[in-house]
Amino acid sequence: MARKNTTRTDNGFADVIDFAARSRCRSEARGLDPIAVAMTMLAETGTPPA
Repeated sequence: MARKNTTRTDNGFADVIDFAARSRCRSEARGLDPIAVAMTMLAETGTPPA
């Protein structure tokens, strides 16, 4: 009999972090400077990067 894990640890924060990381990588790939990357992340996610 297979064990079924009913404990749920994902509360949605992983999706937010992943979106912010993708936004940063996309901006860096376009060749933006660090200040422009921070401003783009702020505009796209609504929170400043740490």
